[in-house]
Amino acid sequence: IPAWIRANWLVIIYFAVRAMTLIKMDFEYSTIRTIFFEVFFLIGITECTVGGSDKRNLYIKIFVWMELVLTAVSLLLYYMLPYLGSGINGFAESMMFLEKCGNAMVFSNPNTAGLMAGFSIVLAIVCLGKNIFNNKFIIFYGLYNVAALILFGCRSSDIGVIAAIAVLVLMKLIPKLNGRIIAAAVLIMMVLSVIPIYGFIKSQGNMAYDAFTETELAIDYYSSGRYVVWKGCYIAQQDDLMLGNGSLKMEQADRAELIKDMDPDYYWRQARSAELGPHNGYIAMIAAAGVLGLLLFAVIILQRIRRSESLKKGTWCILLVFIFVVNMFESLFIVNRFFTCFYMLLLLTIDFNDDGSTDAPSLEETE
Repeated sequence: IPAWIRANWLVIIYFAVRAMTLIKMDFEYSTIRTIFFEVFFLIGITECTVGGSDKRNLYIKIFVWMELVLTAVSLLLYYMLPYLGSGINGFAESMMFLEKCGNAMVFSNPNTAGLMAGFSIVLAIVCLGKNIFNNKFIIFYGLYNVAALILFGCRSSDIGVIAAIAVLVLMKLIPKLNGRIIAAAVLIMMVLSVIPIYGFIKSQGNMAYDAFTETELAIDYYSSGRYVVWKGCYIAQQDDLMLGNGSLKMEQADRAELIKDMDPDYYWRQARSAELGPHNGYIAMIAAAGVLGLLLFAVIILQRIRRSESLKKGTWCILLVFIFVVNMFESLFIVNRFFTCFYMLLLLTIDFNDDGSTDAPSLEETE
């Protein structure tokens, strides 16, 4: 058996399940498109980064400078608009996302800006003392993004940063803690978080999408409207629970079907939720790839964690902690094609030494 197949047999099984979904959806376009990006992430990135790539820290540097420039342009332009001419104001309104995103106007979604800032804070912590950036620059970069995160106001990113710092403190208190164990434990807990969410929805005894208990409304308020989205996802998933419906586009179409006969003015929560993504990457995976797809994807990531030498020492694991925790509130995994998915898999396929250099094993050496 070729080494590549032996190293990626779980990935092959995952795509076999996705092929079943594709057939079930009669080769629907958005499903084909989603699977294409899944192939790129799960296969393409691995093949491009293992085997001693000479672009070892290039991806991190690209992200740092890209985020630095985009965030600076967005914030500076937004807060300077009142002092600029009408031509620039008109350009900002027509070519950027000013009306929708406010001070995150360069980004297509305000949460994207907050997530990039939060990820950058954790990345700065990890890179401090390593031979990737000058320490003074990386301290500035971290503090710069603390200010950016406050201005963007993304609570899911706040929670992710707090979780990453909490794990970092735990690692300092217990030096023998293995980063691979931490990353695996956090991922398992986050995947299992779907069980109490679905269990609570079912326990309310009303699967109709036009009725919510007082407790449900309170939870929806404190979750910034996410609970209504999650309940809609759960109801819509019942016919495609094991294999999913192929893509997030189809998932939203299924939820839109639930409200087609409702008065959008009276049932405004449901109408608004149908315009949003699942805002939970684990629920999104169930919607698009089914329970089988979610479990297989989680096992693939656990397999990569177990093989990763870089996670055994150092603090690289807190970047994964950030991604896994934020994925409870935003759709960050493969079905969303979010930048965090790229860096999650990048971390699991390149091994970093303490000085910031890399020593990526070949596929044969990972066995």
